[in-house]
Amino acid sequence: GTVRITVVGPDDAPIEGVPVSVFKRDETNTKQRFDDTTAEDGTARITEIPVGTTGLYHVVAQHGGAPWRTDFFQMDDRMGVAATLRVFP
Repeated sequence: GTVRITVVGPDDAPIEGVPVSVFKRDETNTKQRFDDTTAEDGTARITEIPVGTTGLYHVVAQHGGAPWRTDFFQMDDRMGVAATLRVFP
C-alpha cells in the first residue's frame, strides 16, 4: 500500500524537511515503521507498506519538537491513503 502525506503549517504553506512515519500495528501488537521526509512541496510518499485485513495504521510527523499524529486508519490493496497534517511551531 501507499500513503501520501502532506505537512502544512498554520498558514497552509507546505513544510519541507519534516520527518514522517507510517506505523502499522497488527492483532498481535507487532509494530512496523516506514519512514520518509517531506519534499519542497510538503509531501512524502511511502510505498510498499504491507496491507491486510487486521492491521491499523497511523501517521506521525515530527515538527517543532512535538509529534503530530493522524487517527488510526485501515488500508487494503485496492487503494492508497492520503493524509494531511497541520502542524504548528
